[in-house]
Amino acid sequence: LKAKMDSNQDRIRKDDFAVEIKNLDLCIHGNRIFDRLSFEVRRGQKIAIIGPSGSGKHSIFKVLLNLF
Repeated sequence: LKAKMDSNQDRIRKDDFAVEIKNLDLCIHGNRIFDRLSFEVRRGQKIAIIGPSGSGKHSIFKVLLNLF
């Protein structure tokens, strides 16, 4: 699972982030989906979540929407 992010290297303030995930662990029915997953998305930043089927892409969005 990879997140491709644009490479804007401006000064970053804490309130610049729309999403900040730190050390997310997720197990579903005894299967570990994430182990200390961390990432940040800045306001206005465009990202793509890519990976093979079953790598956890959909689970990231379910966590962000509080569906777990």
